[in-house]
Amino acid sequence: MEPYIRSWHEWMQASGSFCDYQDTDGMGRLYEVRCRSIHRAMRVCREWGSLLLNDKTQVVCDAQECTDWLATYLAETGLMPAAQATVVCAFGMGTEAWAPGRTRAFCRGKAVDQLQMHLRGESEYRIETVRFDEQGNEVEPVGVCPEYETGSEWPTFAIVKPAIDNTRVDMSPYGQ
Repeated sequence: MEPYIRSWHEWMQASGSFCDYQDTDGMGRLYEVRCRSIHRAMRVCREWGSLLLNDKTQVVCDAQECTDWLATYLAETGLMPAAQATVVCAFGMGTEAWAPGRTRAFCRGKAVDQLQMHLRGESEYRIETVRFDEQGNEVEPVGVCPEYETGSEWPTFAIVKPAIDNTRVDMSPYGQ
């Protein structure tokens, strides 16, 4: 599946062998070609994101004070633009994982791969975080919480995927 995901990502970014390739001119000289692109695949994904989550999207509750609190929270955290970006990626890649808040992991000035696992305990969720360096060794930065009890019986993440198949048919660029 990984080669297909890479291919879909290249289509979204208008990069890869479809857009960057070599060709020869009439004299037989080899030259690099970089296609100009309107990012067709990304335009379609962005359109889905804006159709599903736009300025008119509302999150409301039965109780007005809850609705007011949610409106303030969504405005302060920038949650709706992040959710829209999640929908864009979900339509481009087929599936997207989403959790509130974004993290970049650096340890002693170097980027590290960070894996956050949202795990359900007996009655509530906890978040376990591990980091790995370039060689795959686990890194434990000082002052970083490796495990956090959320105190919530509800998950702090979501798997987002379109309610349509991301079809692929061998030997066809069109799907089904």
